[in-house]
Amino acid sequence: MNTEIEHLADNNVRLTITIAEAEFDTAIDKAFKALAHQVRLPGFRPGKAPRKILEKQIGYEAGRAQALNDSLPQYYIDAIADSDIDPVDYPELKINSGEEEGDVVFEATVAVRPTVTVTGYDKLIVDVDVEPIDDAAIEKQLDTLRDRHAELVDVEGAIEDGAYATIDISGSIDGEDVPGLTASDYLYNVGSGIIGAELDAQLVGKKAGDEIEFTDELSEQFGDNAGEEVSFKVSVKKVQTKDLPEATDEWIKENTEFENREAYAEDVRKRMGNLQILQAQMQARQKIMDALADLVTDEVPESFIEREVQARIDSMAQQSGINRAQLEEYLESLDEEARSEFNDNIRKESESAIKSDLALRAIVVAEEIEATDEELEAEIAKFAESSKEKINKVRNRLKRPGVEKQVRFDIARNKAVKMVTETAVGRDTQGNEISLQMDGPGGDELSGMVDMLSSMGATVGEDDHAGHDHEGHDHDHDH
Repeated sequence: MNTEIEHLADNNVRLTITIAEAEFDTAIDKAFKALAHQVRLPGFRPGKAPRKILEKQIGYEAGRAQALNDSLPQYYIDAIADSDIDPVDYPELKINSGEEEGDVVFEATVAVRPTVTVTGYDKLIVDVDVEPIDDAAIEKQLDTLRDRHAELVDVEGAIEDGAYATIDISGSIDGEDVPGLTASDYLYNVGSGIIGAELDAQLVGKKAGDEIEFTDELSEQFGDNAGEEVSFKVSVKKVQTKDLPEATDEWIKENTEFENREAYAEDVRKRMGNLQILQAQMQARQKIMDALADLVTDEVPESFIEREVQARIDSMAQQSGINRAQLEEYLESLDEEARSEFNDNIRKESESAIKSDLALRAIVVAEEIEATDEELEAEIAKFAESSKEKINKVRNRLKRPGVEKQVRFDIARNKAVKMVTETAVGRDTQGNEISLQMDGPGGDELSGMVDMLSSMGATVGEDDHAGHDHEGHDHDHDH
């Protein structure tokens, strides 16, 4: 088999594939064997009639036509497997010659994945919604510790927001007590809004011994009674505030595992730093992919984006447990603004996913990232374990055209994701750069983040597509 490749406009290529007559005769033999099961001849069991007998009975032309129909897709797959072509659609096949005799020559025109070049991926900076760790943040943590050890002390003055009032309270609707709204010696934190904003407003400014009556509507937390007007009677019995201890070195030593305030603050800073990194990494997963997409300045073909959009809609329907028609019916029921917003969002997400995937592929090429034999074997073992299949059966799948190449590329792509993630830097709400890597104890908490990133690429072209047989390896892309 001989293949010539011609690059066309709009990321299309034309493969001209020639199969020598002698080679194609093997396909004709296979076709006649298939036809033998469909044709009943006297003296022969189904499938046992020789080719020569079948040729006399149904004609050589029938076998050749069957061979062309059956074998051209496989010849195309073999041609793709032996080339650097990366198709993202099904091909259009056209027979140029050989329908009746001689060498078979046919064309396969197919859209291929665009190739891009990117720079700046070695230190991506992504903005994350985390607060900087400054002295104020440390003091806030210290105040939380002091608050846990605070004591309530009586006060003589009026109730202020944040104070604690011991009250007798009763709430009724048409003279009937409302469950949960009648209590004696109830310690209430004024301003908490637990019972209702009106109670807080009524209590502020009152003193011990005061009695108040008012009405208010119940909030949603009261279930079936929500929205109903309740008559409240409240008697203020005692007013208290929190007395927070002073955070001296001696107090820190008595109430924590640390010798002094400085040691406590250092530990808080370290723990907050690890938490900050964890929060940043959780946010950064998608933001790193978006940043990679921004590095791609090439225009993505509209047909490529549309295929990604349709693939995502199909996936959305499947995940929702409905068919495509039902999802489209639901989308049609939306008003024009909502439908437009949905279309804009899914198109934007599709284009971003495609570009980030193209960027990762460019990084694989630029950094010459490859999958080692050991990594390939580990991937085979991982899939065999998850699928409960024998490992040799999984290995045999790699022998199919293009499968091992795709598996190796998937491994290389994931390595590129890890490389980009490890060098990326976050930026907090104040614009300060923060590392996205956790050093020392606690780093294992983040070990799964990189693996999660690898599943965030584009849907199109990541699983079975364009004639590539990726059976047995689509577990790598959970979209």
